[in-house]
Order: sequence, then C-alpha cells, then structure tokens
Amino acid sequence: MNQPHDQDPLSSLLQSWRTAPARIGDEEFAEDVWTRIGPRRAAGGTVLFRLLASPLAACFLVIASALAGGGAALAYTHATKTERMATAYVRTIDPLQMAHAGAHAGH
Repeated sequence: MNQPHDQDPLSSLLQSWRTAPARIGDEEFAEDVWTRIGPRRAAGGTVLFRLLASPLAACFLVIASALAGGGAALAYTHATKTERMATAYVRTIDPLQMAHAGAHAGH
C-alpha cells in the first residue's frame, strides 16, 4: 500500500536532487550548444531544399506563379468572351431572342 513520504526511497531521492543551471554567459555552455548544432547544420536539408530556400529561387517562383495566374486569367477571359459573343450573335438572328431583348429594353 502507500508508504509515507519519509519512508519512500524515491521520494527522498527526488527531494535531495539538485541541479546547477548552466549560465548562458558560460563559455562551456556556448561550446556545448555549438557542438550540438554543428552536425545538424552540416547534415541539414537536402540539395533541393537548399536550392528552393535561396532568394533567386523565391523570385523565380513568384514570377512563375504570376505568369501562370496571368495565363489562366487570359484563358478564362477568352472562353467567357467567346460565349458572350455567341450569345449576342444568337440574339441578333433569333426572333424569339430579339423579342425577349426588346421586352427587357423597355424596363
């Protein structure tokens, strides 16, 4: 069952446990940090990631996106313009469409 805290060996060990926090200005601390960071930095990222992380690649992606968006907008405009022109042409030759357009022109 439950033992009192003064008889529990883990509790007494945890109570006596103390750590000395590392000071940030300490030279050993800084060396330890850079020792840990060094291998990760050297191995960090694939060639593709490093290539895409460059400013030149970022500019290229922005320009490519703008061109792709502009091309899509032009294609959409062309498709809808063709449809509008066809509808307008049908109104000029179809008597029912002409009557319908004349009824709306009076309102």
